[in-house]
Amino acid sequence: MASAQSQRLILVIGATGAQGIAVIDALLAPSPDGSPSPYTIRALTRNPESRRAQGLAAKGVDVVKGAFDDFASVAEALEGVYGAWVNTDGFTVGEQKETWAGIRIFELATQAGVHHYIWSNLDYSFKLSNYNTAYKCEHYDGKGRVADFMQAQPSVVSDTDMSWTVVTSGPYMDMLYNIFGPYKKREDGTAIFARYAFDNRALTSAQDLKIASDRVDWEYLRATFERVTGRRAEVVYQSFDDFCKNLKNVDHPIANERVVGDGSTTWRQNFGVFWSIWRDDLIQRDYEWIRRVNPKGYTLESWMRAKNYGEHRPWEGLLKNAQLVDDPTSKSQKQLAAEASHLDVTTADKPRPFAIERVGGRECHVSWTDRGISKEWREISNTVGEDEQAGSTSASFTGRFTSWLRQMFLPTNFPQSVHRSYLPFHGLQFFETIFGTVVSVLCNQAMLTSVGVSAEGSIFGAVAVQWIIKDGAGEVAKLFFIRRFSPYFDSHPKTCTLFGESIVALGSALQIGTILVNPSPTNFLLCAAGGNAMKLIGYAVWFTTHMKWVRYFSLQGNMGDVAAKDEAQTSLAQLVGYAAGIGLLTFSHSPAYLYGLYSLCTPAHLVATVAMMRLATFETLTVPRLTVLAREYATPNGKQVVPSYKELEDARETGVFGEYFKSKKDRYVALAPRVADVVGRDAEPEASRWDICTNTFWNEKYMLYPSASSPSQPTSVFYHPDATSDDTLRSVLHAARLQHLMAGSPTPNAEALREALAESYAWTTEQFDGFKTALEEKGWRTDEVGFADHGHRLLWGAEADRGT
Repeated sequence: MASAQSQRLILVIGATGAQGIAVIDALLAPSPDGSPSPYTIRALTRNPESRRAQGLAAKGVDVVKGAFDDFASVAEALEGVYGAWVNTDGFTVGEQKETWAGIRIFELATQAGVHHYIWSNLDYSFKLSNYNTAYKCEHYDGKGRVADFMQAQPSVVSDTDMSWTVVTSGPYMDMLYNIFGPYKKREDGTAIFARYAFDNRALTSAQDLKIASDRVDWEYLRATFERVTGRRAEVVYQSFDDFCKNLKNVDHPIANERVVGDGSTTWRQNFGVFWSIWRDDLIQRDYEWIRRVNPKGYTLESWMRAKNYGEHRPWEGLLKNAQLVDDPTSKSQKQLAAEASHLDVTTADKPRPFAIERVGGRECHVSWTDRGISKEWREISNTVGEDEQAGSTSASFTGRFTSWLRQMFLPTNFPQSVHRSYLPFHGLQFFETIFGTVVSVLCNQAMLTSVGVSAEGSIFGAVAVQWIIKDGAGEVAKLFFIRRFSPYFDSHPKTCTLFGESIVALGSALQIGTILVNPSPTNFLLCAAGGNAMKLIGYAVWFTTHMKWVRYFSLQGNMGDVAAKDEAQTSLAQLVGYAAGIGLLTFSHSPAYLYGLYSLCTPAHLVATVAMMRLATFETLTVPRLTVLAREYATPNGKQVVPSYKELEDARETGVFGEYFKSKKDRYVALAPRVADVVGRDAEPEASRWDICTNTFWNEKYMLYPSASSPSQPTSVFYHPDATSDDTLRSVLHAARLQHLMAGSPTPNAEALREALAESYAWTTEQFDGFKTALEEKGWRTDEVGFADHGHRLLWGAEADRGT
């Protein structure tokens, strides 16, 4: 058993990267015999406060600040260590700087008395090809040249000398998710061989361990994909130019520290060589030796099965040379981009759109200009419920009558088939309808009296006026209202219901007023038509929101049955209301009497409506509720608790009906805004910020765009036209996590924003399924999120590139 004194300290450079984290986990894992690991870890990172660095510290890792190209910090970190694992980042500094850093770190390790030094390598393709420039791949050769230097250095296994090992890896299987997206934990065996090299110093001294998991060509990938997923796939070969159209910024330098136009190697140049290396089989591996050392390593098939590659469809928008053909109507972003590459994209006098916004059946192509953004509008080119069960009956008259009443007015299988608040809600709705119908009778009497309906020849004039009122002004007003406010029927259904009933009451008051004004056609039309317009708007609101109530009440797919019984209940309530109204009118027709009855029935009507809304305790996810739930789940303390509907309501975390934010600071997301309302006028920093966000969400159906002015401002969330309710849930959870990461900090620079988005993306990817499951376990409906959706949808990344 290794004691604290006997454990060997290993320095890991590149510790917070995907490879570094996996290597650290492997080094800290117990030994094969179950004894504790013989290693402790020191991690070198640029930002010890980052989420990943803090995660390492939580595992007992000694996290120190520094960078591989800051040699003073490297020398200090090397003091007192037994071994070092060194993985430098050529994508940041470029080939020349990485080569020099690799050589210099080796020299520093020798001076510090390190016992075993391991260099994380890639194949030196330029040398393998006898220095043929067709195979000069910068991010490979920067590392390979360092390994070539090391092979000329002594490697001595003793207590006073340093031995070295090179571990040469290559593309890894998680690149099948997204070559240029957030890196996941490496599955090429790197971490296993890192532990193997430290555990077997003498055996691996002066060795280049060339590792891989499987040899995969396109036909093998296709056949394995079909075998694992049961879906048919086809290999469709692209030219390299077509492949580049799937990507952004391909003519930018591959090294982040370099700038466009400085003559350094671009992504296009580098990866043109990269694909040539693998196409021409320049790199080889000894798979027999690899399997002996790591018999539990993945093959392509075992990896796909372990990752449920077919079940969750992570391949969409990913396989650059493979196109799914089992569903010709479903095409990924990258496939669409490939098809669009046949369009003319060389026109120089048109700005290139960075986003395409879909609004109301049209596309708005949004581009950067010197003055901010420009917009160009274009037209879009378009090319059984469960069986009902009858209620039980008995032989007695009472039993048969009761059964008849249940079948007439109550949903089948009541009460099991409906929500628990169904009965009290509909009881109040019955009396609400009675009161409303009484008022309607009063209105009709007032209007008939005002036009002298009992006088000879007045009936036909009244009918004509009524026709104009109902099918003219009222219908037009309803159309304008629906066009303006319909999105809020989903985000604020209870508020809209109360508003609808209130505006019906106002319309009724206006119509009763016809009996008070001078009985001229103009006065009649103003009062009657205005009142009717209000009532039609109120009825439209009631109808649309009531459809939601029917759906929420129906717990067994019995929406039709529930709706039919609602109609039966309404008809009965209206009959009672007609009878009551006619009976009350037998006493008097005077204006004072009519308004007296109105003043009694209308408050009772509205009180019943408010009570109904409070009784309807549906576990629906409005934006205020979802933001509270996501914020609590994403808290850094790791509790990840989701409260139930009752717990949330008791805590009074949201406003009225759960449809409003309790305070402005609670609103940390803005869902589906217009691009022009979010993106600022300063094109250069906004364009850089936009690129960071689109690169993070390249293959997602949503994109977060944090405010450039302040982290306290709401994060905008854009949605792809194919976004689902799961994407809405995930985006709000992601925004909550991002808010926690950026809380209390000033507006982040580009690098800080990129890191925060990447960390929150990785966390959300890992935690979303658990969040959704927790919601469902507490009874929340996850099939929809109620927000004021004005229909703004966005295309970004490759799909925006095709819009020139």
